Amino acid sequence: MRWFLTLLHYECLLVLRSAKDIALMLGFGLIALSLMAITADPAWLSAAAPGMIWTVVLFSVLLMIERIFQHDRDSGRLDLLLSQPVPAWIIVLAKALGFWFQAGLPLILAAPMASLLMQLPLQILPDLLISLILGTPTLCLLATIGAALTLGARQPTLLVMVLVMPLLIPVLIFGALALERSLIGYSVLGDYLWLGVSLCLALACIPLGAVAINRNTTLPPDPN
Repeated sequence: MRWFLTLLHYECLLVLRSAKDIALMLGFGLIALSLMAITADPAWLSAAAPGMIWTVVLFSVLLMIERIFQHDRDSGRLDLLLSQPVPAWIIVLAKALGFWFQAGLPLILAAPMASLLMQLPLQILPDLLISLILGTPTLCLLATIGAALTLGARQPTLLVMVLVMPLLIPVLIFGALALERSLIGYSVLGDYLWLGVSLCLALACIPLGAVAINRNTTLPPDPN
């Protein structure tokens, strides 16, 4: 637990240093939604808004993937961590949570603005927030595991996208369906359940990321 809290504190410091990247990510998302809202027919916009919002969320997360392990790998900190008596799965979990602070949480905080841009009814906002609270951790977990699997690759961002995109699409679908059902007054509990199941499955894949870190990271040679 001490190691996890120490790593999480370091990740929070990295988030504070990444304010520019976070602002660029949010700017990309809000500009994309603004262009869609300006050019789309109002009648069509209301029906397409759930899918548009979740598509922008997905690509905003993908834009930040390169940042997950880049600083630690370039500085040698990842090798240093693996030389310490800390389980690799704790490193992956801390990195995933730190990535959520960097990419997922800002998107959740920007949800009211996105809802306003897409002209969604005010009563839809709670369902939008709940779906993002359940869905963005899954996106960040899977992105972190994918980044661990591609450590050391020449084009890691592209490989991560190819690797994890099929796993991210169901999260997008369930999140968008929750909003669509909410718009027409149907129950969204089933969609929340599937988002929760997806999160549990992503948590279960953390050991895979731990194995990948140990395999893809080269530790410094033992002087003895």
